[in-house]
Amino acid sequence: NTAIITSPRNGHIYTSRVPIEIYFEPTVKSFKVKANGVEQMEQILTASPKETRLNLTISGDLTDYELTFDFFDGGFQLLKSETITILCAKENVKIPSLDLSVVPNPPAAGKTATVTLRTTEQPPFTIENNRVDYVFHPHLGFDPGVARWTTINWNAGRSWLFTSNFSIPGNALVVTFGAGYTIRYGKFSKRIYDQEILPLGTWADAIADLNPISQVENTSPGLPDQCLLMQNYPNPFNNAATLSFSLPSPAPVTLDVFNIRGEHVVRLLQELRPAGSGSVVWDATQSPGGIYFYRLVSGTHTQVRSMLLLR
Repeated sequence: NTAIITSPRNGHIYTSRVPIEIYFEPTVKSFKVKANGVEQMEQILTASPKETRLNLTISGDLTDYELTFDFFDGGFQLLKSETITILCAKENVKIPSLDLSVVPNPPAAGKTATVTLRTTEQPPFTIENNRVDYVFHPHLGFDPGVARWTTINWNAGRSWLFTSNFSIPGNALVVTFGAGYTIRYGKFSKRIYDQEILPLGTWADAIADLNPISQVENTSPGLPDQCLLMQNYPNPFNNAATLSFSLPSPAPVTLDVFNIRGEHVVRLLQELRPAGSGSVVWDATQSPGGIYFYRLVSGTHTQVRSMLLLR
């Protein structure tokens, strides 16, 4: 961990100007970046973090890049090398999405739930092996849950719909349904997934989501037109997760974490925040694995999302 690259991220899509953000230890004095084997940048490192931009060429509408970051000490000895695969696009690119729905929602303990998966083909991306993985987990002791997979068979409209049934244990308090596949374009790959983490019964009513919205983040330039709480990154996570949000105007913000029993775990934020984007990192190294809920309150706006801590 002599150097940590927080931007760019593996499997993300950028314009021709790729943002670079690097946190590094004092022993790291310089770095180089190669794009598809060709050196593009060499810079001296002074104060951490280092923020800059890498200008890349886009051939056609899309170009896949393997970016290799090499970090050196004061004697130009290699300390670390890391490769990140990204995609550069001239315009907004529509990538495939996977929609998962559960009926009934929430399901009833001791009953059967039906999961429906939907997706549509989006050239030039391909789906690896035309395979979709989907899982059900009841979060009961050491119960591993159920993992399945199926093959996508496109219909005439190049879309796909699939259903499958799962039995819900009678003593389950919360269940997770998830599905995902990998898309590819040249060297670029990205995992596309959707999930539902559903509490059963009324135990979680105290932290219910009062403003459900799409999980798609607002990536438009400028300020958001509403208060947004993003899905934590990564999810699932181990030890630490970044919780991000956006505000259309300055406002007081509180951000709290609750466990699966609805008990308050920690307050991460309570302060007046400026308009725009913000984030906070939850260090969960002292918390047991499982489902957690994080709640953003700003003025009259309340929003809750769920996250999964793995151990």
